[in-house]
Formats: sequence, C-alpha cells, structure tokens
Amino acid sequence: GATRVAVYLDFDNIVISRYDQVNGRNSFQRDKAKSPEDAQERLARATVDVGAIIDFASSFGTLVLTRAYADWSAEINAGYRGQLV
Repeated sequence: GATRVAVYLDFDNIVISRYDQVNGRNSFQRDKAKSPEDAQERLARATVDVGAIIDFASSFGTLVLTRAYADWSAEINAGYRGQLV
C-alpha cells in the first residue's frame, strides 16, 4: 500500500532554529532580552515557511496526521496559528 506519514513539529525549536540560521548563531537568545519591536525586522526575515515543511514531509508519502507543538501563548508562535489550523 501507499506509505503513510505522520508529522510532529516541535514548533518552538523550529522557530528558534530558523531565527538563528538567518540572524546568526545564538541570536535568538541574545535578542530575546530586547523588546519585540526591536526584533520585528529580524523575525520577519526568519519567518518559517510552514508550507515548505509540509510539502517536504508529503514527499515521503500520504500525510495522515500533522501536529505542531509549541507555547501558543508566546507572541512569536501565535502568529503562525493561521498557517497551522
């Protein structure tokens, strides 16, 4: 039969890793102390392409389950709600 794929995303760490990838190693921790307004441009440059993640996962087979786990009350994660619901 067709390959079935389940995707479980540790979204907190995906966001942090992407931020560090774009803005430099450990930049998320350094910038965390700054106000969100100061980091808005850096956050925008590091936006996670959720669609690309799902497209990649679907290359392995039919997606039967997709779950993203994160602190959804954190402003940095809450902005992705529309893409994930």
